[in-house]
Amino acid sequence: YDMGHWETTGMTATAGVATQALPPGQPGQQIELIELEPSEPISSGSPSSPGPGEIAYDDGEADDGYYWTNAGGAFAVRFTPSSYPVSLEIALICLADPAWYYPPWPDSDHEAFAVEIYDDDGAGGAPGTLLGSINTTAANWVWWDVDISGLGITITSGDFYVAYKQLSDYPDCEALCADYGDYDGRSWAWNGVAWLRAENYG
Repeated sequence: YDMGHWETTGMTATAGVATQALPPGQPGQQIELIELEPSEPISSGSPSSPGPGEIAYDDGEADDGYYWTNAGGAFAVRFTPSSYPVSLEIALICLADPAWYYPPWPDSDHEAFAVEIYDDDGAGGAPGTLLGSINTTAANWVWWDVDISGLGITITSGDFYVAYKQLSDYPDCEALCADYGDYDGRSWAWNGVAWLRAENYG
C-alpha cells in the first residue's frame, strides 16, 4: 500500500459510521486465504521512498500475492501521519499481475474491489470505525491510484487504516501484492469473522 497526496488543512474529521456487528446467533463464516507463491520477488515500481505528501511502507518489491476464496475478505495497513490534520486524497493499491505467476492467474480481467478507510479504534488497535468506502475497478496491474478525496475524510489524531476488500469470489477476483520486508506490525487481515494481524497467517 501507498497512501498518496495527504495534506495538512484546517478541516475537522468526518464523523464515522460504526462497522456492522454480526447478528446475534449468526457467527460469521471464516473464508480461506490463498497464497500465490511466485518463484521470486517482482519489482513493483513502488515509491518505496515516499515523496512530499505521501506515506508508504513497502520496499518496492512484491514478494508474494494473496486472494480470498470468497468475497468479503480484506487486507488493511495502518498509517501514521507525521502531523495533523491530514486529509486523505489518493490510495495506491498494488494488484498482482497475472503474468507473475505459474500456472497463470486464471482471471486476466479486472474485477471491482472496495477501498475502505478505518479508524484505529478497534480492539487492540485493530481497524474499528468505518470512516468511508469506495468501489473501484482497476485499468492496469500493479499500482492503481484510487481517488478517495470524495469521501471527505480528515484525520485529526492517531492512526488510520486503508483496506482492500475483495468483492467477488475466486477466480473472478484480484490478488493483492504482499511485501515480506522487515515486519512492522502494520498489516491486518479480515477473514470474514475478525481482524487478525497478518503474521497470524502463514
